[in-house]
Amino acid sequence: MTSTVSGAFQALATLNFKSSAASEAAVTLASHGQSQVFIDWYFGNIQERIAQVAETAFWNRLKPFSQCDDPNQICDAFYIALDETVRLLRPLLSTIQGIDELLPSSLFRPEGTDFTKQHTERYFGLVHAVFFSSIPDWFTPFMVTFFSLQFTSWSESLERPITSTMTSHHLERFLSQVCPELQELCWIPVLEFGVTAALLEQIERRAQKECSGQYELPVLPGLLDWLNTSVFTWVGALYNPDSLDCKRFASRLTFFLYERVGDLRIREMFDIIVDFPDSTGAVTDLAQCLLNTDQQSLLVSSLVATFDKRLLHPGAMTRDIVTQYISCFRVMRIIDPSGLILTSIVDPICAYLKTRPDAVKVVVAALINGNEPYGLLAELERSADDHESVRCSIDNDFGYENDDEGVAWEPEPVVTFGEAVEPVLSASSWSLRKSNNVLSQLVYIFGSSDQLIEEYINLLAERLMKLPDYNTEREVHHLELLKQRFGEAQFRCSDVMIADISMSKRINANIQKTINSPNFPLSCTIISHEFWPKFSDSDIDASVVLPSVILHSMKEYSQHYEVLKAPRELVWKSSLGNADLTLTFNDGRQVFVSDVSSGHAAVLFAFNDLDAGAELSLQSVCDAVQMSPASVRRRLHFWVQKRVLAQNGSGSYSVLEYADHMTSSPTSLQCDDDDEDDESTAFSVEAQQREASKLLESYILGILPSSFGGFTLSRIDSILRSAFTSGSTSYSRSENELHEFLEQLVHEGKLECVDGLYKQSPKVSFH
Repeated sequence: MTSTVSGAFQALATLNFKSSAASEAAVTLASHGQSQVFIDWYFGNIQERIAQVAETAFWNRLKPFSQCDDPNQICDAFYIALDETVRLLRPLLSTIQGIDELLPSSLFRPEGTDFTKQHTERYFGLVHAVFFSSIPDWFTPFMVTFFSLQFTSWSESLERPITSTMTSHHLERFLSQVCPELQELCWIPVLEFGVTAALLEQIERRAQKECSGQYELPVLPGLLDWLNTSVFTWVGALYNPDSLDCKRFASRLTFFLYERVGDLRIREMFDIIVDFPDSTGAVTDLAQCLLNTDQQSLLVSSLVATFDKRLLHPGAMTRDIVTQYISCFRVMRIIDPSGLILTSIVDPICAYLKTRPDAVKVVVAALINGNEPYGLLAELERSADDHESVRCSIDNDFGYENDDEGVAWEPEPVVTFGEAVEPVLSASSWSLRKSNNVLSQLVYIFGSSDQLIEEYINLLAERLMKLPDYNTEREVHHLELLKQRFGEAQFRCSDVMIADISMSKRINANIQKTINSPNFPLSCTIISHEFWPKFSDSDIDASVVLPSVILHSMKEYSQHYEVLKAPRELVWKSSLGNADLTLTFNDGRQVFVSDVSSGHAAVLFAFNDLDAGAELSLQSVCDAVQMSPASVRRRLHFWVQKRVLAQNGSGSYSVLEYADHMTSSPTSLQCDDDDEDDESTAFSVEAQQREASKLLESYILGILPSSFGGFTLSRIDSILRSAFTSGSTSYSRSENELHEFLEQLVHEGKLECVDGLYKQSPKVSFH
């Protein structure tokens, strides 16, 4: 039996499977139960043949080009190697398929067994194992270069008519040879690493080109269209377009495109926020990417780090920080309506803004200045009829406006950043997430609307004092909007202030009619000081001595006012005035100077009666106007810059009577805000706070006599809130802030604290 089986093995190994001798040998093996042994033995021989093909027809042909930099040579080498490999392996596959036809099915195969499929799969498994079980290091970049050139040729053919012979050559070889032969060998899954790397590189390059610096219009729809019309059609030439593998591969490429666009937009997010709303297209792109990827945590960490580096530092202006905060709020509402990303990003900005002393002033200026870049005035006008209250002390953030809203409550959706679930939100964070109004968020920064309203009243006072024509139409409009937004109770003083301006207009018109030939015409703003913010006299040269001609006009004006409004009298705040001057020089020039402060005018008037060429020292000017040397020096420097005065080598000053003919001389000058940046404003929050602190100290010392046992911190806080509820002075300190204030009084020796009870020190006498 052994010799018979051995002979049958040799016969089948050497004979044509379709011959009669081969059929007889197959029957002999089957009758002795050796068919499967023969198949295994034959596949061993096939494996040796495959190894020879791999070595001689494939790797030996590609290896000389392993270090080649010319993509065309790499492609040509692969064409030849692939074609030779297919030519040599194709007969082996035919013999494998012939075994199944040769062996009698009834002798050895169970019913329903598809041996042809099994043998074919075993054959291709051998091919893959022999060819690619251990690939050299150079093969991966080799295949990436090959597929990159193939896709580039394909893309060029879709975008424009082919004019290059080389492009046409590669496109024809790829479609007619490479794709069919790779499918025949089942090599596409094996070489998918090269296809993937090449396409990812192409997508990366295309996304970088389309996205970089392009913010106005969304680029993602165009990239997705390019992916469908160019990339997926090229992938369909390699795969069966309807196959599950092709659809999975396309899904991976789509995800990568979303991810890369998201990365690029996140990397430029700071500039996108700066340019908003002109960058709405880029914002739309990122919002779409976040819906399809998991990049929320990357956006938060990247933007927080960028803000900390580029925005939240002493070199950034408060105005820029507020602008960025407002733009960030609006951008994040588009990207993530849930508000989770917004909360994580803007909390550091809010905390930093609280440390800026001028933050409230910047926000208030934005609210009433239509020229500011924030767009808050327009939003204030749009939301004037909104019923949402922004008098948001955080205590009522969880309240409902009506019972229906409470009944209709639904739980918030759970949103995660990667594997980290968003933690439970605080009341302030909940308020930030729920509100879609940026004005509410600006109030949220400072905890309540009290600071904003207080600063607005100060700013309103300054603006009213500077009105040249008593026209309060714009201020009334802003005030009415704020009343609708914050309520009317806290704006009663503002109504009196505006009424004072209207009254000043009428009084000024009447007095001007009664003064026949005024030496120096005056237009006065008369205010009811009880309803206006306190003047910050300590920061202004309140003792400035005005020229006699102006003093005479002021005296004459006062006399007429006392007749008109007896028994009232005027108390002049001369340091707050402005003047329009006409300067006449010895060379015949006349220069009109508008809107200079009374301090500037007083300093210049010190030179009015001097002879031509006469000089005054700094101290002489200080004595004449009764101002500090630093204030006088600033004003002298202003007139020197305007080429009205000249500073001599000895440090003295004189009038520049004769202009330099080499340079043009201005005929009009104006004192801009930048020229008086070093001067303090007439009304300041600091002055209000000092006044409030004095009042609070006086009240506390009054309720804590030294003979009394004392009150706890909570009890004092309760008394103060009750005492100031109905008065004109508001009390908005927290218990922690009150504790700091009381400890300061203890440190100054005005109070004592024993066992948590505060009482007045015996050394203090309170009247």
